[in-house]
Formats: sequence, C-alpha cells, structure tokens
Amino acid sequence: SDLEQKTSTKIRDEIEKNWRLILHDDTIHTIQQVCDIVSANCPLCPGPRAYEVTMEVHMTGAGTVCVANKKIVSE
Repeated sequence: SDLEQKTSTKIRDEIEKNWRLILHDDTIHTIQQVCDIVSANCPLCPGPRAYEVTMEVHMTGAGTVCVANKKIVSE
C-alpha cells in the first residue's frame, strides 16, 4: 500500500542518513596526490578540508572525509 511504501522509504532514508566516508593511508600516493584526489572527487571536502583529512590520515592511518547521506557518499 501507499502508506507501507512511505514508511519503508522513511525508514531507509533514516538508516542511510549518516554514512561516514573513511580514507585509509597507503604507501603509494603522495600527500599532494591524495589532497588533489579527495578535493576533486568529494564536493563536501574542498581544498583546505582535503589537506586536513590527508594529514590526519598520514599521522593516524585513517580519517573521516565526510559524513553524509549514503547516496552522496556513494557517488
């Protein structure tokens, strides 16, 4: 029914609301390459934020690029 569809959509949207995009360190890419890749591919993480995330990843091994709806993070 229409009510079941709306309820299902609302539940799915709530579940998919806060997805965390995590970047892990590697030994292949330079800091500059990572900054460029992150800022070019994640509109929620422009230049200065991309640098902050890159440095966090470099120092700790992983970092949060953004927290967003699953659809945005998947793109």
